[in-house]
Amino acid sequence: MFLGEAREIRDGLVHQSPKGLARKELSKITAMLGLRLDDATRIVDTAVGLVQEVNAVLAGHGMELGWLMPRRGGVFPEDAFL
Repeated sequence: MFLGEAREIRDGLVHQSPKGLARKELSKITAMLGLRLDDATRIVDTAVGLVQEVNAVLAGHGMELGWLMPRRGGVFPEDAFL
């Protein structure tokens, strides 16, 4: 997910190039402009899950992730924005 679809969208947002519309730039722009809410939701859910999974693998060497809250019932809890 992160090395494919999500990367194209991220690159389109972060790495805009002043070189013009080369083929690679068009691919980034197309991915970015084609982003739908369900795509963004899946990317965010995957990111949250990945961080939690890595932290669990680190066991006692990880960190407290009380600030990282997964969505519940389709939305983030209000505390996630404080």
